[in-house]
Amino acid sequence: APARFLSAIVNKSSFLVIWDSGASISVSPSRDDFVTFTPANHKVRGVGGKSEVVLGTGDVIWSIRASDGTLRDLRLKCLFVPSCETRLLATQGLLERYPGEDIKLTNGLLVLSGKEGQAHPINISINPHTNLPVCVAINQSAVCKGVQSLINLTTTTHTSNGNLTEAEKELLRWHCR
Repeated sequence: APARFLSAIVNKSSFLVIWDSGASISVSPSRDDFVTFTPANHKVRGVGGKSEVVLGTGDVIWSIRASDGTLRDLRLKCLFVPSCETRLLATQGLLERYPGEDIKLTNGLLVLSGKEGQAHPINISINPHTNLPVCVAINQSAVCKGVQSLINLTTTTHTSNGNLTEAEKELLRWHCR
């Protein structure tokens, strides 16, 4: 099932996200990341004072693998900046959206704590070349496609199908032969 899930996700739907403690709001160059969207047309000051055009704002949901292997959805306020080369996750905005969680740097990992009984921690590796915390994320529409592929995985005659009795399943197997 994990292989089926991953193969259902389009390559462009997984991407790198830089966790940026200096950003005041998250940034995405992809309109596909947004689950809510309000068009805009203004400029913001980016790295080195360079102005970048913002074409919209809204919420993104980026799914990131948690420490237990499950996907954890992070919903964040975000700017749509098509000229940006990468996605930036503003840690300040993340901590405001998820009160009670914290971020710690330990053993070359950035760790989002999670909440006991609610959300698992996320371990973010530090890229040795850039010295920036970077992770792979998946946008929400791709996760939905992956889930749909798993839903289709269970066949009608599978033992986990509770809609048919064992006798009905056996009859269906003979019918298919």
